[in-house]
Amino acid sequence: TNGNNQQVAVLSWGQDANYLKDSVLTCNTTCVAGKPYVIYDHILVDSLCTLIIEPGTRIFSHLGSNIFIKGSIKVNGTADNRVLFMNDRFDGDFAHLPGQWGGITFLEGSSNNEIYYTDIRNAEVGIWLGTLDNDAIADLVLENSIIENMSESAMLVFTSDLEMTNCLLDNTGQIVFGGLAGGNYTLLHNTFANYSI
Repeated sequence: TNGNNQQVAVLSWGQDANYLKDSVLTCNTTCVAGKPYVIYDHILVDSLCTLIIEPGTRIFSHLGSNIFIKGSIKVNGTADNRVLFMNDRFDGDFAHLPGQWGGITFLEGSSNNEIYYTDIRNAEVGIWLGTLDNDAIADLVLENSIIENMSESAMLVFTSDLEMTNCLLDNTGQIVFGGLAGGNYTLLHNTFANYSI
């Protein structure tokens, strides 16, 4: 300015990622480890389609984003290579702040869902399972997973069939687990703990 040079230090960071915005996923999509996935608005796994998530995959959702499952999801985390779902801000308190994205919602008609060795953090409702049907076959099998830091509930299940084993549901603003309006639940070796958040 006026013949003078000035320097302003700007610090910014980013990471190469796969971006999904307000999308209906291609049938039988597979998410792989490596570059993370970032969701803006919402994504939908449509009827008769399956979303496969491989071990080590990281999925980050922007404020207000949801993952809707009308078909099926197979989350194949392992003990040594867990899958992560959480918000897309990590700075300061945001890394542990509840309510930073919507959560995973299983819609009526969804079935044959499996989630293994997965961490779901900082949403409004971690898992909303609303898969009304006339059988007792598990609509969702959830094992060795952690659902925590939710502004509302870790898990709400409406007239659905659930098998949940060795999971931790903790730190929610309202109820940790709600089994509502009937359904069939097999809950083995789980921990529900609601500390103040």
